[in-house]
Amino acid sequence: MFHADKAPGLDGFSAGFYHSYWDIIGEDIYRDICEFFETGQLHQRQNETHIRLIPKVTCPRKVSDFRPIALCTTHYKIIAKILTNRLQPLLPRIISPHQSAFVPKRAIGDNVLITHEILHYLRTSQAKVRCSMAVKTDMSKAYNRIEWSFLEMVLQRLGFHEKWISWIMTCVTSVSYSFLINDGPQGRVLPSRGLRQGDPLSPYLFILCTEVLLGMCTKAQEAGQIPGIKVARNCPPINHLLFADDTMFFTRSDSASCANLLSLLAQYEKASGQCISPSKSAITFSSKTPGVAKDRVKLSLGIDKEGGIGKYLGLPEHFGRKKRDIFNNIIDRIRQRAISWSSRDVECFNQALLAKIAWRLLEEPDSLLGQTLRGKYFSDSSLLDCSSPNSASHGWRGILWGRDLLIAGLGWSIGNGETVNVWRDPWLSPQTPTRPMGPPTRENQELRVSDLILGQSNEWNLQAVRQHLPQYEDLILQIIPSSLNKRDELVWLHEKSGKYSTKSGYAISRLQGHPPNNEEFPWKKCISNINTAPKIQTFLWKARSGALPVGSMLLTRGFVCYTDGAWDPRSRISGQGWVISDHLGATVMHQSSNRSHVASPLVVETLAVKAALLDAVDNGFLQLTLFSNSKTLVNLLNSSSSTLELQSILFDIRVLSRRFESISFSFIPRAGNVIADSLAKSALHSFVMPLLGE
Repeated sequence: MFHADKAPGLDGFSAGFYHSYWDIIGEDIYRDICEFFETGQLHQRQNETHIRLIPKVTCPRKVSDFRPIALCTTHYKIIAKILTNRLQPLLPRIISPHQSAFVPKRAIGDNVLITHEILHYLRTSQAKVRCSMAVKTDMSKAYNRIEWSFLEMVLQRLGFHEKWISWIMTCVTSVSYSFLINDGPQGRVLPSRGLRQGDPLSPYLFILCTEVLLGMCTKAQEAGQIPGIKVARNCPPINHLLFADDTMFFTRSDSASCANLLSLLAQYEKASGQCISPSKSAITFSSKTPGVAKDRVKLSLGIDKEGGIGKYLGLPEHFGRKKRDIFNNIIDRIRQRAISWSSRDVECFNQALLAKIAWRLLEEPDSLLGQTLRGKYFSDSSLLDCSSPNSASHGWRGILWGRDLLIAGLGWSIGNGETVNVWRDPWLSPQTPTRPMGPPTRENQELRVSDLILGQSNEWNLQAVRQHLPQYEDLILQIIPSSLNKRDELVWLHEKSGKYSTKSGYAISRLQGHPPNNEEFPWKKCISNINTAPKIQTFLWKARSGALPVGSMLLTRGFVCYTDGAWDPRSRISGQGWVISDHLGATVMHQSSNRSHVASPLVVETLAVKAALLDAVDNGFLQLTLFSNSKTLVNLLNSSSSTLELQSILFDIRVLSRRFESISFSFIPRAGNVIADSLAKSALHSFVMPLLGE
């Protein structure tokens, strides 16, 4: 949860101390934290905070030249982190897509790229009458100025529970500060507003407060008061983007828009306590804006600085063809670190990073960045097929360079097969992008994978497979389509999860066309080396998984299911077995099945779980605890992760899981799973290969 070497608070104990001595202090810490969530009160010492002043400039002379960093106690940070972890999953549904900082599954780089596209539009715009502009604003001491009453009102309007709001406000309002000067704490300050920089909660509470500004901007755009900029006809209009505490406004450079923007900012400042810093703000005008109009706007907004060379996260928000001067300072900073890198290393890493952006566009086509780039560059095609027009921005050209790397490792995971063209799309292998060798005939050139699947059973149509692709029969039959209509999905074939990573993209870029080395270091270790009887091992695993029928657990346990699979690597035939018992251990039912053309033991174990769930659903079981002796599979089932070979089966399992009132997946050693194991082996040995047409 916390890095061991994070700065300690006033008690002098870092997170490393808590890690090392948890067996001694853990029970007391746990009791104190539970007390906070029960009473909503913090002990005074728990929220005392030391402030370390970090210089923002080389020779600081004023208080404003320092950045105050709060050194909270580790005890408090545990509480704040618990609240943060509960809040984070809700943020994508609460926070506007125009705010990209601190929101899970969003990247602040998205807003940087959108800003780059808008500034590129301004630079190339030929408009002389209806001119546009971008206004970059900086909030002075943004965290320190947030009014507590405003924060509480925002939480209430967003619909948070009263108890939750009381926890948050206790954490925020019970703080006291001492300043570290000459290596010692000096004074004691009781603040009346502000959020601490250094508190795990602060960034998330701050973006909740900025949601008020986002809502005001959206309403102003809908009312035509602050019209946004559309970089192309098919793009959404955008009049604001947020980068944590920095904001970009995009609108026309007429008097009405300026007046409306000033009025909006004044309302927000009055309500929240925020204050715009004109000296750190700047305006970028479209290229043909008359000088008189520029002077009028700067006088109206009180901003003197003009130009688009601002920075976010150390990166320029805009760059043109002459990029050497802009990036010289970055080059100087990393020159010593990069002395061992070759130019090829840097080039490959750049391409891998740009491929990451292209992957995000594939995964989230309806994100604000996806809508903007699609509307401008590929509204009539797809990202994988589009080209770069002569007027394209340098950012878009870079994304297409990354896309070329991405295409080299993309393949299709088959769900229902309706999206994938048999001949044009790579779908035959989970290791490399593989298409069937053509050419197709005129009649079957538009053949879809779904045309090779039987509609009722969702199994492969052997007759159709042998008619069109007889040489690929074994490869095709190892693919297991979804029986619950999962959509086909593009996956990155060089990661087991199917998700692109910069690390694997860099490796592929470095290979320059050489075949990838798919061998992996066997990192998984044996988790159970206790020298004792198997029944004791089984007992320990059941106790660890909460599977023992003790006390009040008996009334809520429902049914217990044990699954196992058996597999012959030569024939690729599998057997699946499962046993369902009640909470007293009496067997309710047991079944088995078998299958040919199964790719791996993990697929067999997953098929056994799916078959058991189908059986449990058909028999009306509502509460189920399922055990498997595949640790890898259990970890996958208890997360949102997947692997290339299991995409469709795991999708089906997750859909089936929603039909239970409660369901859990736990690991059990093979020694405790002998009945399901015996059923699976029996099913394997009884397999009879079906004849064609059966």
